[in-house]
Amino acid sequence: MLIVKDYVKYEFFIISVVEAVWPFLRDLYNPWILPYSQRTVQQDCAQWIQQMNFDSASVLSPWIATDSNFAALFMSDFTDSVLFLAETLPGIKKQEEMMI
Repeated sequence: MLIVKDYVKYEFFIISVVEAVWPFLRDLYNPWILPYSQRTVQQDCAQWIQQMNFDSASVLSPWIATDSNFAALFMSDFTDSVLFLAETLPGIKKQEEMMI
């Protein structure tokens, strides 16, 4: 049976892993999943993209229509990565089962 002290260490370990892995996943897939708003276009994009006219309520997808197959592939990979992380990290339910 796990005691409270071990439970806290275990929970801290899980949080530490997520905090270490999530920024990597986010930054890896960000160019393919984060749409561009007028604000992000003005800050982070090439000059020719900054010169495009679109209103503040609009967003631009991070890919062009001809790249939609690649975008779907990246989205599938991102989803699989997040699911893998969620399925392999032990959660509260598993901890409760261990305590019984």
